[in-house]
Amino acid sequence: MPDIFLSGSKLTSLNIAHNQLVGKLPRSLSSCSSLEVLNVEHNRINDTFPFWLEPLQKLQVLLLHSNEFHGSLQYHPKVASPFPQLRIIDISYNSFSGTLPSDFFMYWSAMSLEGNR
Repeated sequence: MPDIFLSGSKLTSLNIAHNQLVGKLPRSLSSCSSLEVLNVEHNRINDTFPFWLEPLQKLQVLLLHSNEFHGSLQYHPKVASPFPQLRIIDISYNSFSGTLPSDFFMYWSAMSLEGNR
């Protein structure tokens, strides 16, 4: 996936699900301060959990389902309230291990972890 997202982008929703995309999530997504929904499910994205998205204060939905994400979910946030607006997260059917920090659960209304370790 190209790393093409510019700082100050007005992008609020990105749905690239079911496209057989490979590689890593573009780190430039962290520049999309208005992003509310990120759906990359059912691709072949091979990356670790995108903790680097935590500064996105408006992110409400994060769907990573059925990719090749991997690695530990244990993390020490760099901001006081990581993912403060996140309500729905689906990280099922990847290869994550470990546990998410309890701070991440404060406001969630739905979560799926099925198919991980």
